[in-house]
Amino acid sequence: MRHQTAEDDLRDSLSMYEDLVATMPVGVFRFTMRATGEWQFDFVNSRFCALTGLNRDDVLNDHENAFLIIPPDDFPAFISL
Repeated sequence: MRHQTAEDDLRDSLSMYEDLVATMPVGVFRFTMRATGEWQFDFVNSRFCALTGLNRDDVLNDHENAFLIIPPDDFPAFISL
């Protein structure tokens, strides 16, 4: 029997989490601020891309691409979240 280390447990847990999020029927994303003060998407799942019609690489490379689909009248409310 193989002894499971804490690192193995963490790797297994992360794998299960990634599988769960990747297959969820809702859009999932992680949006953070860098140390420089710039905003970025760290992660978007396939469903997020399907719902928004956006390409994953375009969103991850420039968060403004995702903001372009928000109607101008809704943008102030979105930013205030």
